[in-house]
Amino acid sequence: MTKFVLCSTMIPLPPPHVFLTVVIIFLFLAFGKKKRRSTNKDSISELPPGPKRLPIIGSLLQMRGASPHQALNNLAMRHGPIMSLQLGEILAIVITSPKAVMEILKIHEPAFAQRPRLGVVESLSYEYSSFTFSPYGEYWRQMRKICVLEFLSTKRVMSFRSIREQEVWNMIKAIGDFDEKPFNLSDLMLSVINKVIARALLGDRCKYQEEFISLMKEVMLLSGVLEFPDLFPSMKFLQYTSRVKLARERLHHKIDVILNYIIEDHKAKLESVINNENKPPAGGDLVDMLLHLQKTSDLKFYITMEVIKNVTMELFSVGTESSSIVLEWAMSEMLRNPRVMQKAQLEIRDHLNGKSLVKESDIESLGYLKAVVKETLRLHPPIPLVPREARERCKIMGYDIPSKANIIINAWALGRDAENWINPEEFLPERFLESSVDFKGNSFHYIPFGNGRRICPGINYAIAGIELLLAQLLYHFDWGLGDGKKLPYVLDMEETFTITLRRKNPLVMIAKSRIKFADEGTLPA
Repeated sequence: MTKFVLCSTMIPLPPPHVFLTVVIIFLFLAFGKKKRRSTNKDSISELPPGPKRLPIIGSLLQMRGASPHQALNNLAMRHGPIMSLQLGEILAIVITSPKAVMEILKIHEPAFAQRPRLGVVESLSYEYSSFTFSPYGEYWRQMRKICVLEFLSTKRVMSFRSIREQEVWNMIKAIGDFDEKPFNLSDLMLSVINKVIARALLGDRCKYQEEFISLMKEVMLLSGVLEFPDLFPSMKFLQYTSRVKLARERLHHKIDVILNYIIEDHKAKLESVINNENKPPAGGDLVDMLLHLQKTSDLKFYITMEVIKNVTMELFSVGTESSSIVLEWAMSEMLRNPRVMQKAQLEIRDHLNGKSLVKESDIESLGYLKAVVKETLRLHPPIPLVPREARERCKIMGYDIPSKANIIINAWALGRDAENWINPEEFLPERFLESSVDFKGNSFHYIPFGNGRRICPGINYAIAGIELLLAQLLYHFDWGLGDGKKLPYVLDMEETFTITLRRKNPLVMIAKSRIKFADEGTLPA
């Protein structure tokens, strides 16, 4: 499902000349200063193997060139499935073994239930009051419980069904209006997901919705920039020299203003409609629910305005980014593998037998479509590197893991491991048709949404939107590339790594309609 910078190593390194300049500066700063003693090195005798470390910068140079998830996988092939990596002052333990994942996320999970603290979260959030990055403990448990039971439960996900169906239908009509001309499918899918989630969070008639969406797009861009203070936390002065930090703080102020307007607007409406039983209106959005709990809950902590703002920001950023990425890669893989697209289309079209559109009630019968989504998540997990932090010292696969070490689970590498997957580089949805492997935390070699206590709580919400949108695209249209090239074709599959793993170039497509669309904007019966 996060979205936020999850780990320092998840961000591409700057250009070589910038990197070299920073290294030289650090060397001069370190000259004449007593070298910081490494507690990890002095007191831990059996760290996992790893690449050689240079003074000050550690193994940072090993991360140049490839994207972080690929660079870490390449290093793991040389040093093993559990590997130690010194990134500045930060000790990272990189995991690419399902056995190690099981030990961390099942056997010793309480020791690894923490997220690392990062500058980007401090700049763009409200003092770690979200459920993704708040410290493990009672507050985190209560916040997660609220989000899961009150907003992300199966019942609540179903209550937003009409929003999903309406917005997806609007998208289908918009695609039909292109009349077989090239258009940017990537942008269109992201726009639909933004609207679906914004309506669920903010309500149907939020006048600040578009401005909020625009600002949250900026959050995603600024979250994916390397911050050296994260790698050298003892050098406090670095945070005052960061232009990125200043830009984040300015953006945070803008978002804060908009969220204040949104909350005050909701408070006024809520007070006018609340009934005699002191219950919020049925079918209320997330902000309504949190405002009601603020007055009525018996939690051990008070739901402040900052908590409401943080949860709203977090659910929006995590939900929109992850869902749109999965859709983009699913369409990409099917375009590159026409056999799969044709099989998925045949399943949907046979099942619907001429109906006007796909509804969510149809999805449960579309087993091959579900397998396409699972296979997409295997090859393209939205969050390829899953971060944890060791809360205490323990042993994993016989190696010492010190307290405060950053744990990086390479979900991207796990999904392409030849020991666990037949023909791992091939897009084969059939592998999931008779398999018990799922994305809900029951398999340690397949964790596209994380695992354990910190598994993404919004899986049901995300999958509902992904499956519906994908089914509609496949049912209503036949697809071709916008550059006129014929399929099958070696489609550009280049990645870009920020906080998530998107396509570098958008999908520009041509869609040929199979049905004539009605002029009215309402859903067909």
